[in-house]
Amino acid sequence: MGTHDKKRTAKNSGCFMALIMIVSLLCSCDLYSGNEKKIGKFSLRLNAAGDQAMVESWTWSGDLNDTVIEVPDKFEEKTTINALGGAVGANASLQMFTILPDSDVQFRNGSGYDEDPTVKDIVFTLKLGKSIHEINVDFTKSAYAQVSSKDGSTGLYRILIQVECSEENQTFYSKDGKLYRRDGNSLVSSIPYPESND
Repeated sequence: MGTHDKKRTAKNSGCFMALIMIVSLLCSCDLYSGNEKKIGKFSLRLNAAGDQAMVESWTWSGDLNDTVIEVPDKFEEKTTINALGGAVGANASLQMFTILPDSDVQFRNGSGYDEDPTVKDIVFTLKLGKSIHEINVDFTKSAYAQVSSKDGSTGLYRILIQVECSEENQTFYSKDGKLYRRDGNSLVSSIPYPESND
């Protein structure tokens, strides 16, 4: 290999390494590979730097009056909560935000319940602050909830979500209980909204 070829190979290697570093930096911005934390009923996962966090889950008690999911803007002082769900771990696998049950609740998918006349709707209010810029949600496993009451009876509920979003949020906005992306005014369709009364 000539001197000219060696220089070209070294230059190409340098460019390739720089490209890898840039891609790694871009990918790691929203890679939540740090510690898991708890804040109230929320489970969070932080990024490696500890200055950003995504919400992995919210635990529901089964109390029919406990239906407000208010996502905090911050964890402690330095950590901004900026996502519901996100990329996790070395393989950047996507972790979906979900509602988790406590001991008095059993979640089920929609199979066999869609036409059940005993099913009642329960509407949760998801409140998003100004910092949320990414939404990865999966409510399919918690489409229905079987709730045990203190008197021993059980009730079956279809879980629906209405959304309130801060007007300061630069990525999303809410209208009539539904969440939209500002870019293109597209509906976030992965959320099970209540049926419109229009």
